[in-house]
Amino acid sequence: MSITMLNKYLKDLPKEKLIELIKELYNLNNANCDFLKNKCDPQHEKNILEKYKKKIDNEFKTKKGYVNLSFSNIRKNISEFNLISKQPLYMAELLFHYVKTGVDFTNEFGDIDEKFYSSIELGYKNLLEFIFKNGIQNEFKEKCFQIQQDSNGIGWGFSDYMSELYYSFFIKENN
Repeated sequence: MSITMLNKYLKDLPKEKLIELIKELYNLNNANCDFLKNKCDPQHEKNILEKYKKKIDNEFKTKKGYVNLSFSNIRKNISEFNLISKQPLYMAELLFHYVKTGVDFTNEFGDIDEKFYSSIELGYKNLLEFIFKNGIQNEFKEKCFQIQQDSNGIGWGFSDYMSELYYSFFIKENN
């Protein structure tokens, strides 16, 4: 169905049916529920951010020494929040949280694998691109520097690439 067809359908729908349709969407899944809550009460977005941070945290939790980390779940959660969030600061906070959690995780549990580091590096790059695109780099400069510092000594070339990313964005800005 195209957006034109959807518009026509919605315009022809009686108000009561439209309300029922919105209620069905609300109950369909958590992302729709959060989206509509945010539309009705923008103050609720901070609570939604915390909920999505917890979802990311849960991916990094160990169960009896075993980690069931799913980067596809993390990407899905970040994408969902991006659809819900209207404030770039909150989206940047979620991206930052993901990268920081990944760096903290490897510092706590030791060397992981190349896939893990590649995913965290991509998350860091996405964070840096996002904050510069939205002009909020000053709010995140110290946090991004701390991530770069916290990655020092981590293997697989991870710390080198994290430093390269940080300086390529923040030094480029000063030139």
